[in-house]
Amino acid sequence: MSFSVRRSVGAACVAMLALLPMSARAIDYTDLWWTPAEAGWGVNLVQSDNFMFLTFFIYGQDNKPTWYTAQLSLDNTGAYSGGLYATTGTYYNNPWNTGDAIPPTLVGSAQFKPSADNA
Repeated sequence: MSFSVRRSVGAACVAMLALLPMSARAIDYTDLWWTPAEAGWGVNLVQSDNFMFLTFFIYGQDNKPTWYTAQLSLDNTGAYSGGLYATTGTYYNNPWNTGDAIPPTLVGSAQFKPSADNA
């Protein structure tokens, strides 16, 4: 008798859970994109819900590195878009010096549009 009661309660709990709305998990595109065939650039992408933060590392014609950052928000078309900023700072091996940091400069825009190919 005890076993059948527990079994009925367990079945009822499973049935109740099946009726609860389940939230769909969004695809997280957080990753590092870089390919050895194109070693002059790469991008780090960190996603949090409907927001993405990207850092681009790009080497110019003078072989000097330049960093860009982008702050992208999800829009109603399913694309992430926002401003692209040039940034500077203190050499990594030195103590941080606020005098070395120029406020980020808006230099353009960036967009990330997921497709079935990269889902």
